Amino acid sequence: MQEYFYELYNNFKEYAKEKNSKISVEFNENKIQIASKEMMSFLVSECLIEDVETVFELKNKGFSDRYTDYIIRNMCEQVIEYMYIMKHPELISEYFGEKINEKWNGENLFKGLKRTGEARFKEKIIISKMSSDIGERKSDKHKIALYDIYSVKAELEHHSYFHYMLNVMCDEKDKKETQKEIDSMYLIYILSAFIKVYNTAV
Repeated sequence: MQEYFYELYNNFKEYAKEKNSKISVEFNENKIQIASKEMMSFLVSECLIEDVETVFELKNKGFSDRYTDYIIRNMCEQVIEYMYIMKHPELISEYFGEKINEKWNGENLFKGLKRTGEARFKEKIIISKMSSDIGERKSDKHKIALYDIYSVKAELEHHSYFHYMLNVMCDEKDKKETQKEIDSMYLIYILSAFIKVYNTAV
């Protein structure tokens, strides 16, 4: 499982490096706008690559799984949102902050941060509804749905100290190997779902 993921990831990384380099050049030459499918794909792919590298680094150095649980949950959420917005491209300008300056003039940091979150969108769709819309709400015998991965990791994150206690009480060596396999499987589904849209969106 881990070997398959490394192969998938390394191939994607090389492809994204070439593709994103072209997007960067076109953006700097004013051939594409910031609020575009190209730039959204550029942004999400670059962040995913950084996330995967961070997961590798933390696991190799023996850090607690609660750190990688958070990263994988966030990756899953961002990919669901990416896939949803790419299916509804009219939301791209809102994603890039078209509305941010309407009600915030920089005087209050908390209000500013709120504006960069849900308030960017006229109607923010919750993650479960986005998942349903893109066919990633329920798992079946052929695949694990992104929403299920998101939900599992969110549950682990919300109760991370309790699960840390359980980890300490079990055989840490066996647990670590099993967790690596499970996380590799999750990352395969997350990255594969992203690549499918990324390859056709630009």
